Amino acid sequence: MTSRKRSFDDHDSDNVDANSSKKMSRCSLRQCLDEYGVTYAGIPKPISNIFDSLKDGHRPVNVPSCMKLFEKFTKNAVPFSLEDVNWSNDLQFTLESDRMAVDTVEDAQKKLLKLADDMETDDFLKDKLQKRLFMTWFEKVFSFLGEIKEILEKLNVPSQSSTKQGPNLREGVFTHLFLKFAEIFFLKPEVGDNPEIELKKQNEIVGCIPDVRFYEHTHKGTQANLLLMLAEVKRDALTEPSDGVVVCNQTRIGRMIDRQILDQIGMELVEESGVSSFAPQTVGIIVMRTEIIFLILEMGRDHWTAIHKGENVGEKCALIQYTESFDIMKAADRNKLGKFLFWLGCLQKNNLQKYYLLQ
Repeated sequence: MTSRKRSFDDHDSDNVDANSSKKMSRCSLRQCLDEYGVTYAGIPKPISNIFDSLKDGHRPVNVPSCMKLFEKFTKNAVPFSLEDVNWSNDLQFTLESDRMAVDTVEDAQKKLLKLADDMETDDFLKDKLQKRLFMTWFEKVFSFLGEIKEILEKLNVPSQSSTKQGPNLREGVFTHLFLKFAEIFFLKPEVGDNPEIELKKQNEIVGCIPDVRFYEHTHKGTQANLLLMLAEVKRDALTEPSDGVVVCNQTRIGRMIDRQILDQIGMELVEESGVSSFAPQTVGIIVMRTEIIFLILEMGRDHWTAIHKGENVGEKCALIQYTESFDIMKAADRNKLGKFLFWLGCLQKNNLQKYYLLQ
């Protein structure tokens, strides 16, 4: 990623468009979202409902029938769950469990190689597109598994001190791991024109919205539309439980992530809605180490138009819907995401035949 950074505290002119920058200069992020009529939903929304909402509001996407097989391939190629690994290193990790996890990943790599060998004579690969897709898929799965193994091997480096913790991995390592995971589904992350945005909690940097996005390229020579926005959140931004006490009117996601951080992410969703593939809706993902949460800003077309023209939205309301968190190190969670992510991959490429075979 680039070193360019900006913060929501800066309120600089390139942070928002000409109309909304005036509003940003005279109100806090919370006030801005309130004036825009944007709030977070109270409870999570099933990923299937968000998927249906995006499909209904978008032009038809050409999804080859072979994607069902790739869903099955992915489930079989990455069947394990790494639930005993201490990714955070808040406590001294157990070397034995981490070594077992490395062995588990290596076994998956060996089975993946065997699958590739078995597929060489399969009729499935006689189709040119399916063969090219399988080659790409194989490479990305193998790379994802390799990335997991590298992280585990770093965790396996014992401390030289009996009191010192093991290596503390930066959040960027896990964002990179998620990008590797996304590539399995034919999604391609790109460094865009937007600089990295620092997410702050009481003047402490606790995350960022990277300068990496997923863009949809529809036609050459036209501006790429935003498919997915990423937000990387550190553990420091997570809300600490208060002895089981639930704050009145607090959203479910507000019990997980600090409100100040959610306001910053929400504001960026509003700003990005002007170039979203799903306008007036915008889709984002929060990455918290190995866990991810999908977000979707839902608003009406009139509401969207008023915001981007700098007009008063009146009584119009928009919701930021979100899913439960999914751990990409758990098979059950990964399996819930396959169909949705393959659909997004097909949407991003627009025409798989043309993209992979230049036809």
